[in-house]
Amino acid sequence: MIVSFLLILYTLFTAYISGIVFLHVFSKILGLQNTQNDFAFTAISGIFWLAFIISIQHIFYKIGLFSHLFIWAINAIVWALNSKAFLAQISATIQTIKNKPKSVYYIYFLFLFGALINIVARPALGDAADYHFQAIRWMEEYKVTPGIGNIRRQLGNNSNWFLLNAFFGFSFAGLKSVYVLNASLLMIACSYFAEAVTNKLDKLFIIKTIVLVYLLTGIFRKYVGAVTNDYVITVMVLYIFTLLLETDVKNIFVRMVLVFFIVMMITFKLSALPMLILGVFIIWGILKQLQLKQFFVFTIFILSVFTTWIYTNMMHSGYLVFPISAIDIFDVDWKMRKSVLEWEVMANLAWARVPFTNVEISSTYNFATWFPLWIKSLDGFSIFLLLTSISLTAFFSFIFLIKSIRIKITSSVNMEYLYIFITILIALYLWFTHGPTPRFVFGYLVFMLAVYTHQLAVAYPVFRKQVNHYSKHFLIIISFIFCLSGIPFLPKYFTINSFVQNLILPQNYTQVKTNRVQLQTGYVNVPDANNQCWDSPLPCTSNLDTALVWRGTEMEQGFKIKQ
Repeated sequence: MIVSFLLILYTLFTAYISGIVFLHVFSKILGLQNTQNDFAFTAISGIFWLAFIISIQHIFYKIGLFSHLFIWAINAIVWALNSKAFLAQISATIQTIKNKPKSVYYIYFLFLFGALINIVARPALGDAADYHFQAIRWMEEYKVTPGIGNIRRQLGNNSNWFLLNAFFGFSFAGLKSVYVLNASLLMIACSYFAEAVTNKLDKLFIIKTIVLVYLLTGIFRKYVGAVTNDYVITVMVLYIFTLLLETDVKNIFVRMVLVFFIVMMITFKLSALPMLILGVFIIWGILKQLQLKQFFVFTIFILSVFTTWIYTNMMHSGYLVFPISAIDIFDVDWKMRKSVLEWEVMANLAWARVPFTNVEISSTYNFATWFPLWIKSLDGFSIFLLLTSISLTAFFSFIFLIKSIRIKITSSVNMEYLYIFITILIALYLWFTHGPTPRFVFGYLVFMLAVYTHQLAVAYPVFRKQVNHYSKHFLIIISFIFCLSGIPFLPKYFTINSFVQNLILPQNYTQVKTNRVQLQTGYVNVPDANNQCWDSPLPCTSNLDTALVWRGTEMEQGFKIKQ
């Protein structure tokens, strides 16, 4: 736990300092002033900037000590040229932290303590054991390696979020699979949304409070202590939507950074693609205010992000974007079989509709067959979010017909609400038709719930008064939710002895026995029957293609399928 805590501190510190550097340079290049200097905005900017820089570095060298020296060299150079301005910003941030009420510190403590418990509990399973840890290990031990998707199909994925986990995992210092990035992102989000608790005059007070409660309910779910890239998409959807509503339309700089966030989200996980619709809306809204030079520089920057990501996609799988096989423009010897990509798409859709069923069978189900089975597979939390969203949508559709209510609501909204609403509708449609796993849309559903509740307060001021009245009990409420969330979690993962044993360092993940299988060229490690690879030595696969061979004599030269 102590090591995890120190890693979180280092992650937050590095993200914040790197964010100051990035935002300063970005504002100078664009010729725009940054007026958003709060910790959350700066730290998220730093994390996303680090992801881009490290993705370039990883093309040439593995993620390790050199990566940290490289990043801090960049920070030091920019810092040396702007030390007075940076020190003033840090001093202002420290002063802001000192002036926060005790209630905010209490919320921080709950979130931090819960996150540390989750990390130590090691709740990873499923995809984490199948390929998440393997993907991160490849980044920690090798530079971008051609054809690793041939080892196991999901390794064809290229996620910059895994890259960041490798960066902050400190494997070069002897730590084995100790990852705190999701927990660190939770703390950053908490620092933003918790502000509403002490500021009842905040126009988005209800939205921020509901998001904060949602984040709290997720502390003891598997996502915070794991490396899953689903979590960053959920948190960032909530953050971007909220900040967009809060930001003045004339604040061009912040809106351009939000577009950068959206682009980086796509490099974290392809399920974030619907957010690109919002990015287009944002750019369209500020286009008239942008100078040609600003638009050109920003376009080059965004293209650079996509180019680096697409290059690594191609190296991993032989395709522009895994698992999209339709865009097949490269003729490389490490290209994955097209049938494997098609299987991945089919399997993802079938599994999302009918979990824990043979995908070859469930893929043949029609709507009337799979939909009832999908409903039965949903957990209580997902059912609550779906039913609440549908019910409130129907309710607001009804009351919107009342002229007096319609006037109140329309007078309180702007174009950003429309942009977000359209983005959510498109995201939900694509989700339902391309793999309705509930966690992929938690961010959209929670924000719908938050906005509907916010608009209910606008339409009925008496509701707002009741919210303000009971908000004085908020700390008691969240304490109760925190304890309630831990009841099913703690007995499952902890005893007093296990807690003491993990006080310094989390236990290792499941260790499986593997057998070295000799290939025509090279070898591969295969776990015993029905086992997953977890973080076993490379290369490891539980789905060995008998035609797999090394491309050369060194593992770094990659893998291909012998024709």
